[in-house]
Parts: sequence; C-alpha cells; structure tokens
Amino acid sequence: MPAVPSNVLLTNGSQQALDLIGKVFVNREDYIITSRPTYLGAIQAWNAYGARYHTVNLDDEGMVVEEVEHAYEKVLADSGRPPSFIYVLPNFHNPAGTTLPLKRRERLAEIATRLDLPIVEDDPYGQLRYEGEDLPPICTFVPERTMYLGTFSKTLAPGLRLGWIVCPEVLMQRFVTAKQGADLHTGTFAQHVTNDICQRGFLKPHVQRLRRVYKERRDTMLEALAEFWPEGCSWTQPQGGLFLWARVPESINTTDFLQQALEEKVAYVPGVSFYPNEDGGFDAMRLNFSYCAPDEIVEGIRRLGIALKRELRIV
Repeated sequence: MPAVPSNVLLTNGSQQALDLIGKVFVNREDYIITSRPTYLGAIQAWNAYGARYHTVNLDDEGMVVEEVEHAYEKVLADSGRPPSFIYVLPNFHNPAGTTLPLKRRERLAEIATRLDLPIVEDDPYGQLRYEGEDLPPICTFVPERTMYLGTFSKTLAPGLRLGWIVCPEVLMQRFVTAKQGADLHTGTFAQHVTNDICQRGFLKPHVQRLRRVYKERRDTMLEALAEFWPEGCSWTQPQGGLFLWARVPESINTTDFLQQALEEKVAYVPGVSFYPNEDGGFDAMRLNFSYCAPDEIVEGIRRLGIALKRELRIV
C-alpha cells in the first residue's frame, strides 16, 4: 500500500490505532472475525465498545482463512448484519508465533473482497524475522479495504509510543476526528526524535542487532523446552517476533497452574486470556523469549519443567 501523507496517521503506539478502529467501526454488539487465539490488547480495546467475536481456528500456519466465509455467514444469521471487519496478525502472531503463508494471504484478500469486508492487518513484529523470506503484507493485495497497523515500539524502544495506521484516504478523516477527541495529536517530540534516528541511518543496524539477539534467545528457549519439559507438551516454532505458544497435557489448567509457576519465580500468560469468548486455551500459555538473557531463559524453562512434572506426578 503506498504510504503518502494523506493516508498515514501517526498514533500513540499501535494500541491507540486499535482503539481508534474500535471508535470508528464498532457499535455495541457488532461482531469481529478473528482467530482463536488472538492478541489480548485488541480484545481489550474493542471490548470497551461492546464488540462480540466470531473466531476461526488457528493452526501452525496461522489463521485458517477458509473458515472466514462460514464465520461471516454465521454472524449474518445471528445478528442480521455483517461483521465490522476481519482482524489478522500475519507475521509472528501474538500469542501463537505463527506466520501466515503467501497463499493464505492471497486467499484472505479474495474472500474479503467477495464479502465486502474490511481487513485490519496488525503488523508490529514484521521487521523481527530470524529465518525464512519476507512476505508481502495483505494490504498489497487489497489496499482499498485494508487498515495496516505498525509501530516503532518493537523495533526502536518500547517506551517510545509511536505507531501508525495506513488506510484508504476515504477513511482518514474519520480516524483524525476520533483521534482529536482522544488526545488532539501524537506528540511531536517523539516524532522528531524518531525521524532523526531514521534519517541518520541508526534504525536499520539497530534492528539487525535485535534480530541477532532475539534469534539467539528464541533458539535457547526452543532447546530448553526440548530438554526440560515432559512428554505431552508441544510448542510453536516462530520464524520471528517475541513469543511462542506452548501446550501442556489437558489435565493441567494453565490459569490454575500459574500460581505454581510464580512460586518458582517464573511467569507466563495463561492461554485463555487470548480467546475473546474464553472458550479455549485452558491447556496453553504464551511464553516470551525476547526479554531475558539466554541463561535466565534456560533456568526459567527448567523451573517450569520441574513444576509441570510435579503436577503430572512424574518422578
């Protein structure tokens, strides 16, 4: 999607972009189509506007887009009106770590066009790829119906709350009006600092360093999981991003098990938090590999493994 001044809106992080989309597109009891699991921050943003969700499955290749049409028909039958939009995280999904293949991206664009549905494409982690080839954003296939979200928070600094929406120009005035009611404008100091960093050529080598560091930490976590966790557990193999999605035997409820993990001084986010209808993820958890040093990652996974074996009564 061509980015020109007339179709780009800078926001206070991409989280504000999600909130603005809720303000503009979501009326109480409107449906949104998304995957299960999906990003917790999006659920929190749109719950404030009374959104409901029809979810489709997610596998090792991301959203199962062939289920979107059935979800659309179900929403239409239940509510008498179409969903507000489709929400998708194509690159290094939060929480699952999956990446949507090219064929699924093209297929989602075809389905959205046929059903006349907008797409919200949330891409905060796209620059953090550690293996494989970059894939074109969904917005390149259907720029006329895609709202593309990005952020500097994951590539430059988390405390620098600067994100953006790129969208069709016909929508921009609605977003500008919604943002003016929230905070008038995005802080110019953060914009100038970020622009200076980019113009001086500092951002690209910084991102390359992040890729090296995060790749090492991802690899460390994957190796530690294979070494310390008991049989019956599984996890995704993210090509990039910050997270992976782990599943434990169904006899363990990860919400209840969190207390045992905290006693071992290890934390995770229980899987059910990422299900907008709270109808799954009871045996799953999101693990973050970007924050801790490799030795801390190994120790944390080892402690979780001990707690899991204790819960499963494995000697």
